Amino acid sequence: MQTIELTVKVRDSKEAVKQKLIKHGFKQVTDEYGSDIYFSNEIEKLNKNNILEILNKSLLVRHHYGEYRPERKFLVFKDKKYKNNEIVKEEIIKTQIEDIDSMMRILEKMGYKELVRKKQHFNDFTNGKITLILEDVEEIGLLIEYENNNDFSDINDDEILKIKKEMYEEIKSYGINLEEFKDIKKAYELIKEKYNL
Repeated sequence: MQTIELTVKVRDSKEAVKQKLIKHGFKQVTDEYGSDIYFSNEIEKLNKNNILEILNKSLLVRHHYGEYRPERKFLVFKDKKYKNNEIVKEEIIKTQIEDIDSMMRILEKMGYKELVRKKQHFNDFTNGKITLILEDVEEIGLLIEYENNNDFSDINDDEILKIKKEMYEEIKSYGINLEEFKDIKKAYELIKEKYNL
């Protein structure tokens, strides 16, 4: 199954966005912290032109914890397809792990090195039909992510880009003040910053 995600930068404060979502019938269902540590065995090849290619071959060690759900630890692989630097399809493969430090040591023994870390605080809001995730990401700022969990396996890339624009307009329809349409790729932005690319 292929799903679509859209992540855009928010100009409003976190509290203002929460109030607008609640006013439009959304309910907060998570209050969590997350850490993703990206590992690559190709860091020495990294340059400003191949960030997405390197990311697409990376493994993530993911740790989520908070009040609403039990602590979760995963090894994650994200297989993303792009058109004009926009994500058009994504498959996420993950497996639960017990010990983050041991998993990191295994990856390092296999020749992987830490590429970048992403730390964030996030709140999921749902109205029963869609889920919007308010993400406060260290070194990036406040974002909102729309996870469209319909199956888009059988539609072409141009249709997906059109649907993403519609998702952007839907977020705006809740009165949320967004920056111009740009699908933020968080790890990509953090890598550009960390490696001065």
